[in-house]
Amino acid sequence: MNEKQLEKTLSESVLKDIEARVPHAKSSVAPVNDPGLDPNVIVRAVLPTKVTGYEELDRILKLAYDQAANGKGKARHSKQAIGFRPWHEQPIMQIGRMTGPGYHTGQVQKKVQEAVTMAGNADFTGAKAEALGAIVYAAAFFKLLEEMEQAHLMG
Repeated sequence: MNEKQLEKTLSESVLKDIEARVPHAKSSVAPVNDPGLDPNVIVRAVLPTKVTGYEELDRILKLAYDQAANGKGKARHSKQAIGFRPWHEQPIMQIGRMTGPGYHTGQVQKKVQEAVTMAGNADFTGAKAEALGAIVYAAAFFKLLEEMEQAHLMG
């Protein structure tokens, strides 16, 4: 068994273990790769259109993305011994795959608690940075749920 096959087998094993330990409901949303879906629907689901009244949400989500892709997240976690490590292979996802979704939800709680403390001390810059970090961890939780769902569907 080569290294890639071993990694895939280990990932599948970890996901099955997580799935067995974590109760979850089956999503009513069809998987993106479902050949029976209209591709235009998939594009809208993946690339949302601008909606009037949601500009502030769009701005904040982009700030969280920027923090992960260009700020602290990239600086600390995207480098490996040889080359670049994409977000979905960084510790934010690897640790969650090993330990389950409690890791991500606990990190969200921790970051929000830190943000509240910082705001109470008038450190609004730090508080906002922690809040953006919580959003990124929530996105990692979402990604893990997608992976768990895919593993479940593959049975």
